[in-house]
Amino acid sequence: MNDYRVSGGSVHLFIGGTRRRGLAALFFLAAGLLAFCTCARAETPVAGTIGSDTTWSAGNSPYHVTGNILVSSGVTLTIQTGVTVRVDPGYSLRIDGTLVARGTSAAPILFTMAQSTEWAYMLFSDSSIDATYDSNGNYVSGCILEYCTVEYAGSGNNSALKIDNASPLLNACIIRNNKANAIYVFYSSGSWNAGAVKITGCDVSQNTGSGVYVSAYGGRLQASNNRFTQNGGHGLYLSVGNAIASGASITKNLVRGNKDAGVYIIDSSYYATLADNLIIENNPVNYAYAGGVVISGGSSNRVIRNIIADNNNTVSGSSPGGLQASGDVQITNNAILRNTALSTAGVYFSSASGFTYNTLWANTATGSTNTRTMYLAGNNVDITYNNILDFGRL
Repeated sequence: MNDYRVSGGSVHLFIGGTRRRGLAALFFLAAGLLAFCTCARAETPVAGTIGSDTTWSAGNSPYHVTGNILVSSGVTLTIQTGVTVRVDPGYSLRIDGTLVARGTSAAPILFTMAQSTEWAYMLFSDSSIDATYDSNGNYVSGCILEYCTVEYAGSGNNSALKIDNASPLLNACIIRNNKANAIYVFYSSGSWNAGAVKITGCDVSQNTGSGVYVSAYGGRLQASNNRFTQNGGHGLYLSVGNAIASGASITKNLVRGNKDAGVYIIDSSYYATLADNLIIENNPVNYAYAGGVVISGGSSNRVIRNIIADNNNTVSGSSPGGLQASGDVQITNNAILRNTALSTAGVYFSSASGFTYNTLWANTATGSTNTRTMYLAGNNVDITYNNILDFGRL
């Protein structure tokens, strides 16, 4: 018969009347380790409507989303630094109120799949609370994803982050390996609020679709100091649609290695600025777009101080490797270098307002006929003070 006894602050195990102190110590040590390991693996299941202010804490991480999540209007969901959110296949997070998810570089927040199949998306709806800023442009309040990784979303061909007439801040995030577009900005219904989606310091890479896709009436995009690389669609695609929704600002980004045009801005855009970007090594394989930049329609658009280099377009005989422009657009102080296309290696104009102080160098047309560095298909283009150093034809 076995017996446990306490003596002198120690627990002793007696087996058959004989003390086995060492065995007792091992027994309790093993039990303690088992309890610790069980707690460390515990998940917090979540699903349904969040109807009051809620915090997802690091201590209860990971959170396992087992059904659709709705953050109700007027409610704030705060996700603490270092939290992991695992989402079951096909489920989504919809933000009608406020989402504050602020990680750090050392302890980011992770949104990922819980199983081997993608989750759906995160949606900032029209009623979600827009990010606000102080006079210096610093974040004050409203919806924010900061130092967050969003990956393996997009089931049902959904974009990973869907932004419907809303203006969250995306700062220092990694958005990768999603099945469709990484970020989709659109306008479904109601009154346009003339807000702006702000994307800063993010790494948007290796998504099946485009890095950013802004549909008609989708809003003013402010994208700066980001990396849009190796996406299966465009680096950035903007189909802005009207003057209210225009005024896009795309500055100081790296746009590299995407499978359609690096930057594509169409459909009567107004006051769009594409400045100080490095747009390189984009290689359209799906559609007949310029390899580097397409900007078309609208008025008062500017393409200034960009490096547009080493892009390749072998899909279409007329679309260039570097830059395609039409409408009221000023193209100034750009370096358009080493781009390749079948016929028009560097720049194609159907119309444009001005092409000044640019440098074209070593652009190459690989076709057998009609090879040229620059092609003017329209009129009213002011071409002055440029350095054109190619050996092709204008």
